[in-house]
Amino acid sequence: MMRLKEAPPDAQHAPRLGAEEKIMHAANIQLWSSQWMASDGNCDEGGAPAPGGLSLSLTVEDAAKAQQYFNALADGGQVVMPWGETFWSKGFGMAVDRLGIMWMVMVTLPPQV
Repeated sequence: MMRLKEAPPDAQHAPRLGAEEKIMHAANIQLWSSQWMASDGNCDEGGAPAPGGLSLSLTVEDAAKAQQYFNALADGGQVVMPWGETFWSKGFGMAVDRLGIMWMVMVTLPPQV
């Protein structure tokens, strides 16, 4: 589990005041070659309607496939953070799907040596 306050300092991705204790990611579940994680880090922002208070994270090995999943989830919904590179991934984006579920899609990190 990682809280927002534990992320490396970065003004662009700094947690807003009062959100420092929210969970950035937790509950890593492996499903075939994808990883699913849960977070409460940004669920009260971005206009996400009910169910709210929860976001799902999908980690994919292939960058093109990850962006394809992101685009499909964002289609008919709302992009919260456009697809792009972050300090933890070569590709990451956040969107609320057409059913109101917040999604974070990212490219798998390379193995640590």
